[in-house]
Amino acid sequence: MSTETMMKDALREAIEGKKEAWMSELREGVTEQIREELKSVKADKTESPNAAGWVPSSKMLPHYQPPARPEDCGLRLAMGVRAFVAGGKSMHAVPKVIADKYGDKATADYYAKSIETQNLSSGGVFCTDTLLFQEMFPLLRAKNFLIQAGAQVIMSDTDKVTIPGITSGFQTYWTGETRKIRISNIKFGQIKLNARKNAGLLVVSNDWLDEANSDLDAMIRDDMVRACNQALHLGALFGDGTEEQPLGLDHDERVGVIDVGGYPTSDTLSLFMAAMMEKDIDFNPLTNGVVMGSDVYMIFYNMKDSFGQYRYRKEMTENRTPAHPWGTIEGTPVFVYTQIKPRVATGTPTSIYYGMWSELKILMRKAITIDEFNQATIFDDEGNGISAAQNDVTILRVKAKMDSRLRQDGAIQRSNTVHTVPE
Repeated sequence: MSTETMMKDALREAIEGKKEAWMSELREGVTEQIREELKSVKADKTESPNAAGWVPSSKMLPHYQPPARPEDCGLRLAMGVRAFVAGGKSMHAVPKVIADKYGDKATADYYAKSIETQNLSSGGVFCTDTLLFQEMFPLLRAKNFLIQAGAQVIMSDTDKVTIPGITSGFQTYWTGETRKIRISNIKFGQIKLNARKNAGLLVVSNDWLDEANSDLDAMIRDDMVRACNQALHLGALFGDGTEEQPLGLDHDERVGVIDVGGYPTSDTLSLFMAAMMEKDIDFNPLTNGVVMGSDVYMIFYNMKDSFGQYRYRKEMTENRTPAHPWGTIEGTPVFVYTQIKPRVATGTPTSIYYGMWSELKILMRKAITIDEFNQATIFDDEGNGISAAQNDVTILRVKAKMDSRLRQDGAIQRSNTVHTVPE
C-alpha cells in the first residue's frame, strides 16, 4: 500500500470519527431540549387562572386565542343556550343540565358562579356575560373582513361612546429659532357611536337540543358568529344612519368619493391613493385594504398587461394568508364581500372601498341576549311559514348591539361607479 493511500485512509477515518462525534453531541443536545420542553408542558397542564384573557396566537391566526381549553372557544355559550332551553327556560337549571346531561362539570361550575353575579331577566331570556361573549371574539375576528382589514373594535358596557375625530390632517412647518410656530390646519370633531340593536333568528331541532353533542354546540355558535358578522358588514358599508342602522360608508360624509366611471384598469387603485394624499392622510399602501365584490375581483384576477401576461394574478394567489385569503393587488390586501353587487341587472356599475381601515371604529356591547320561542311561527324570504310546534323546533332570537363609524375624514375612499362590463 502506498504512502499516499495510507494518508488518505487515515484522513477519511479522522473525518468520519469527527463527524460521528458531532452527530452524537447534536443528538444529545436535541434530546435534552425535548426533555426540557416536556417538563414545561407537564408543569403547565393546569388551567390558567386568567381564562378571560387572550394571548397572541400562532402564525396561522395572527390575532387571538384563549390560553387554556381552546376547544371551548365559544362552545360554552352555545352549550348554555341549549341547557337553558332544555331546563325549561330557567337560568338556575343551566348548571344542573350541563352537569347531568352533558357531563361537563367545569362548564357547569362556571355557570353556577356566573348566576350568582348576574341580574337575571324573566320571560325566557338568556343573558350572556362578558367572558362568554369574548370567547366568540376570536371567531368574529377570523371571519370578519372589516376587522381583518384593520378596523378597531371598542368593547363597551354602555350603548354610547364618544371619541375624538379628525376632520383634516396634521401638518408641521419649518421655522426659525425665535419665530412663532405656524398653527397647523388640523381640525378635531367628535365621533359618536350609538349601539343599535341587531337581531336574527336561529331554528334548532328539539331532538338536537336533547343530545350532548359538541358538534351541535359548534353549529349554534357558528350561526351566531355568522349573524353578528353579517350585521357588521352590512351596517358598516350600507347602513343609512337612521335610528335603526349604523351610518355606513355609502352615506358617511367623511368618506371620500371617487368617480371611476368605467371598467377597472391598472390605474384604478391609484385614484384612491391620490385622493388620500390630497387629504394629507398618513397611510401605507401595505397596511391599507381594498374591499370589492366578487365580480370586480375577477376582473383584476384576469387583467393582462400589453404583453398578454396576467398583471396581478401571481400576487393575488401567492400572497394569500389566513388573514388575507384573497391576496394583494399592488401590495395592498384585498377583501371580497359578495354582498357588494352590481347596482343594476346588466352588471354595471358597482363599488370599491379603499383606505386605512384602522380608522373605522366598531362599537360592540359585551353581551348577547337570546330569547327562546317554542310556539312561534316565522316566515322565510318567500313568505313560507315555519311553525315551531308543528315542526318540533325551537326558535332562538339572538340580539346584539353594535355600531360603526369612520374616525378620520378621507381615511377611506369609495366609488360606486365601477363598471363590470367593458364599454
